[in-house]
Order: sequence, then C-alpha cells, then structure tokens
Amino acid sequence: MILGAKLKGAGFNVRIIDESVLGRRIGDSDMDADWLCLTLMTPTAPRGYEIADRFRSRNPRGRVAIGGIHPSLLPDECVPRADVVVQGEAEEVIVDLLRSGSSEKLVQGARLEDLDSIPLMDYSLLEGAERVRFVPLITSRGCPFNCAFCSCTSMFGHKHRRQSGPRVIEELKRVPEGAFVTFSDDNLLEDRARFDAILNFLVSDNRRRKWSCSARVTQIHDESLAEKMAAAGCMNVTMGIEALDSEALEGMNKKQSPDDIRKAVRILRKHNIPVTGMFIFGWDSHSRRVFDDVARFCDAERLTTFVFWILTPLPCTRVRNEMESAGRILTNDWRWYDLQHAVFKPKQMSQAELQSGMLDAYSRLAGTGSMLSCAFGFFSDIAENGLSARAALARTIGRLRFRLGLRNVMNQWKENNGVFLESMAGWS
Repeated sequence: MILGAKLKGAGFNVRIIDESVLGRRIGDSDMDADWLCLTLMTPTAPRGYEIADRFRSRNPRGRVAIGGIHPSLLPDECVPRADVVVQGEAEEVIVDLLRSGSSEKLVQGARLEDLDSIPLMDYSLLEGAERVRFVPLITSRGCPFNCAFCSCTSMFGHKHRRQSGPRVIEELKRVPEGAFVTFSDDNLLEDRARFDAILNFLVSDNRRRKWSCSARVTQIHDESLAEKMAAAGCMNVTMGIEALDSEALEGMNKKQSPDDIRKAVRILRKHNIPVTGMFIFGWDSHSRRVFDDVARFCDAERLTTFVFWILTPLPCTRVRNEMESAGRILTNDWRWYDLQHAVFKPKQMSQAELQSGMLDAYSRLAGTGSMLSCAFGFFSDIAENGLSARAALARTIGRLRFRLGLRNVMNQWKENNGVFLESMAGWS
C-alpha cells in the first residue's frame, strides 16, 4: 500500500487487489487498467506470472511492471514476463516509471534512506479492506544480522533503516478502529529508544490497541522491557527459535543458544505475553528425532502457538549456494518454496521423512497427550508465573484452541498437496 499511496498522491487512480484478502482469485473483471503492477515473493512468482500473462492477453495495450523480493534477486527470470522489472526498492522510481515508461526492461531501484518520507498507509486503496482485522505495519528495513537461510539482506542490505518514533506513532493513529496491529519488521526492537517511544504511546493511548511483533531471542532478555510490552497491549511475540541444538544454530549464524531461547520464552510467559515459536526442520545436524524434540519443547515451555518450517533454499541465500554446489536441490518449481515443502536432499533422513516429520510433529501436538499437557499448564501458570486464575485460564484456552485447529490444517494440507507428493516421489 506504500507504493499505491505514493502513486495516488501523484495523481494516479489506484486499486490494490490481494487474493488472500478477497478470498478469491483475480479475474478478468479486475484487469481493466493501464498498468498492472505485481509484487512477487518466491512462492507467489508462478501465480504472478499467470496473472501477468492473462492481463496481457486480455488487455494488449496495458503494460506490466513486476517488483518485489523475487524479481529483485532473479531479475533475468522475470524480464520476459513484464514490460519492466524493478530491481530493489521502488519508491524513488515508480511514479516516473508509470508516468513515462522506460526504454529499459530492467530498472534499478534505490535503497531509501529516509523512511519517514514514505507516504502514510491509505487503506481505502485496498479492495476488501473492510474485511481486514489484522493490519501489518513495516517500520524498518535492512538487517544487521546474516542468517544463512534468509534473503532479507540481499534485498534490503545490512544497514538497519527505520522510521522515527513520531512517524510510527502517526501511522498507528490511522489504523482503523478495532483492527489488530501486527508489526511485521524483522528488527522492530533493534533501536531500543525508538521502541520505548512507541511503547510509551501505546501505554497512554485511550484506544488500547492490541498488537503483536517479532523479536530476536536475545532482545527479550530484559525483564523491564517485557513488563512494558505487556502494559502496552502486546498480545503475542513471534520468535525465530529456528532450532534447539547448538550445531544447527551455529551453522545458520543465528547468534543465540538453547539457553537464550528458554530464557526469552520464560520471561515472556512470566509477563503473560503469548509466544509463537518458529522452527526450521532439515538442518544437516537434524535426524528424525528432531521432530519429537521440538514437540516436547513446545509442550514443556507451554508455547501458545508454533510454526514449523522446512528449510528452503531461497534465492541468493548461503543455504542455496551451498546446496546448489552439492547438487542437493531437487526442484526449482517455486510453488513449493513456501517453507512447507521439502525441495532438497537432507543429510540424515530422506526427503519423504523430512516432509512427513513436519506433519507428524503437528499431529503429535494436536494429540490427546499434548491436550492434557496444555490443560495441566493452567496450574503451572499460576504456581510458576503468579498469574491469576482468569489469566491462566485464558492462556490455557488459547493453547487448546490452537492445537484443535491443527487437525483441520493438517487435513487440508494433505488434501491440497497431492500434486506435490506425487512429484516428490518422482524426484527421489
């Protein structure tokens, strides 16, 4: 919506369409435009190409511009699909590009240093915005870290660029009434002074906004920070735990230890902030026992929610470079690069074992034993963390509800992935 707001300010008529918001696929009736601008991530690239091809066949005079992280990392792949591909951040070039076109098929964007110059979000541009209950805000770009599996630094660089505290507060004031704010920054807590200013506003705000964010494990070791986050209405912190063994953590350059992970989880639990733990299966140190190890951790540490990913060799990452050199990548069909599909040869198990292991870990945590563990966690929350019975009950219900929902998620995954499972059998 940032680019949409910038184009609207320059006099363009803008309509933003997101299939996940609409709950349907983009069709012919959505394609009456002079320009089709597509933002693509790696797993959405094939669908983006379909939309671009359909737009060009239905609207021969229309033009297609493609940008986003996937085209920025693999521009040569995208050039044949569009009239122009923007490589990198597009704020500085988008208006002139759509106003005057380009004689070049590949246009180089520029990393924006002053993020306060970005226009405020204009929710009126998003079709179906009235259905949105979760508002994502990204207030910074770039990452000073360099995890082996992540393509963030290839796109946005190592320098952490950020909007000022007052600018973030201005954005928060524009969030629709009742919407849940999700800070989608990779490093929201990197500038502590800025984050403190945001928390001070949220504490004092009469609207009592509810929000969530992501954080590095080592950023949550400050008890006073967790206490302030809770007072400011934080409803969830997502942490990239990634792995529980030191060998995998060191191999991915995560710069955290198993003890760091447990400390952060327990600090947040103490202050009644639910934790979403994100884990990646498939590191070279992982054998089939990793699935049980992670499931036991989720129960023992009473994680409210958790997300299991399969290690994915995304473009321009160290993981991909190493796997390509070793001949371990089984497919470059980007549809399966959504972190939920095994697309490479693991070292200590088969591809099928990696795929089924992820599903089995979810199934175990949706089973009767895990449900009972959740129920007994009610008493632990009171005894260990001093929660009131009401707060402990709410947390317990949240854990149980999530695990019950896993059963439907797993069934849907199996129903929707017959093509992948057939393809996987052919790769091995």
